[in-house]
Amino acid sequence: MATFRRIMTDCGLMDMGFIGSRFTWSNKFTKERLIEASRHQLLTQQEKYWRQRSRAIWLKDGDRNLAYFHRRASNRRSRNLIRGLVNEQNVWQSDPHEIQRLLMSYFQQVFSTKGYDNEALSAVIQATPVKVTKEMNEDLMRPYTDEEIKGALFQMHPSKSSGPDGLSALIAQAVNNNRIQGLTMCHTAPTLHHLFFADDGFLFGTTNVAECISYRNILDIYERAFGQKVNFQKSSVVFSNNVSMETQLQLAHLLAVKRVHEHDRYLGLPLRVGKSKTTIFEYIKEKFTKKLFSWKAKILNCAGKEILIKAVAQTMSLYAMNCYLLPKSLCDDIYQLCASFFWGDTDEHKKIHWRSWDRMCLTKQEGGMGFKNIYAYNLAMLAKKGWRIVTNPDSLIAKLYKARYFPYCSFWEAELGDSPLFSWRSCINGRPVLKARVQWKIGDGK
Repeated sequence: MATFRRIMTDCGLMDMGFIGSRFTWSNKFTKERLIEASRHQLLTQQEKYWRQRSRAIWLKDGDRNLAYFHRRASNRRSRNLIRGLVNEQNVWQSDPHEIQRLLMSYFQQVFSTKGYDNEALSAVIQATPVKVTKEMNEDLMRPYTDEEIKGALFQMHPSKSSGPDGLSALIAQAVNNNRIQGLTMCHTAPTLHHLFFADDGFLFGTTNVAECISYRNILDIYERAFGQKVNFQKSSVVFSNNVSMETQLQLAHLLAVKRVHEHDRYLGLPLRVGKSKTTIFEYIKEKFTKKLFSWKAKILNCAGKEILIKAVAQTMSLYAMNCYLLPKSLCDDIYQLCASFFWGDTDEHKKIHWRSWDRMCLTKQEGGMGFKNIYAYNLAMLAKKGWRIVTNPDSLIAKLYKARYFPYCSFWEAELGDSPLFSWRSCINGRPVLKARVQWKIGDGK
């Protein structure tokens, strides 16, 4: 019904209701019914306005809980308020006009371009292998249809936009010409020279001046060809412990980036997991705590808190659970945070938890609330990761794992190995779940 009301509002229509029995109706509307219909229309518009301001993009059908939307919008405004900036002379400025000038200067510098270089663009085109046939090109050159435009737009999030592709062709050409050697885990593993995701990327190489110069030349060609510049202030380089400090500083200066001991996280995941797993994944608990305490439980009923926990809180760690097995102690802490939020605990007053969280994780048919058992869900996602390794052996991660951990057997017989990565150890922990459900399907041999 909420979706129907929103569509009516978007079309500028008004739901006039009806008078009569179940199978008959009359258009003899009274003044009171016209006022009621106008009130519903205004409430729907108000709900849509505050829902957009609150940026509660996870919510599909609202219940006109404007107090929640108001609080979300106020919290978001307070969090995003810029009270001051540091200028070019490293002096704090709080004057609104100076803040405006600094913002305008920064974004003009970030989003401005000096155009493109035809010579650099030609080098990129020559390095790009031909993948489009004549028939494919004729199909691509046809005018766009309304269905294609609608399909492309509706696949995007309303507040998101698409991004450009990167440097793969230039780097691949440099690898083929032996100007870049990349990084190899072992002699049978594929060579890693770059990993790109959206506008983030990793570049791998050996510690020599020639390879660093090759990377700088590639980035320079890319910048001149497309007018996009790499932000070296946000970039960093990590070296092996076997490289001397003098060489590290020399190469870091050549690359014009800062040298760090190790990268912390990439795309929200820790790149290196040491012995203290709880400390490494403490950021997940902090995100949970910050998110739950930013909501006000007193303005939500049980149904609202249930939806928030299921749709937002319990999905925050899914990305990490795809790769790593979270410690049980961390899962218990997350359970406690969710239970405290659901039952309305505060710092001053702890309320009674009428049911244990284990029973709350049961399905509603079994008397629970259908919350996720995070640890069991974590094992299931790791089992799915193992299944992708089995069914997609040509993927990069499958090739790396096979070369490193099971070069002479299958995934099912693979052992943990010596000094394994935590991602591989996590995958092995999820394998029993996969074995318990996997089945052989006998075919006809074709």
